[in-house]
Amino acid sequence: MAAVLMLCAMIPMAAISVSAANCISNGTFESGTGSWGKSTNTVLTVEDGALKATHGDDWAYVYTKATLTPNTDYVITFRAKADKGGFKINFNDTSWNSAKETVPSLSPAITTEWKEFELEFNSAGYSALLLFFQSNQYGSAAQTIWLDDVVVTEKVDEPVIPEDPDLP
Repeated sequence: MAAVLMLCAMIPMAAISVSAANCISNGTFESGTGSWGKSTNTVLTVEDGALKATHGDDWAYVYTKATLTPNTDYVITFRAKADKGGFKINFNDTSWNSAKETVPSLSPAITTEWKEFELEFNSAGYSALLLFFQSNQYGSAAQTIWLDDVVVTEKVDEPVIPEDPDLP
């Protein structure tokens, strides 16, 4: 028995990776455009496995609902590109009221080449938010953006397991 305990004590502990669940559905667009909404003059299609949103006016957006835990830190990751710059991410409550007083808008630098983004936010007192990818090209011609791999997860700090100085 002592030999078994000694053997177990000698096995190094590996860091355990904790993966939080995605708070939105269909962020990879494998189910087409399902669960994503749009402004009136926006056309949604899936092209090469990514959401393609072509906007025909200056108040253009696509959105999806994120189910959250109030007062919790979250991370949103996604890949995006656009034919013109100028997109931002806004948060609204599920009654379509702006939540920017507690959850500020995020303005990633979306370019004409695919780029990965990782942004953090806090859900404030909300249990659900509408996540908008909105055009900043007010009064301009049509604009197209592509989105893929959209994931919203609770921010999880990796556990730090101290090493035992007595182990070989």
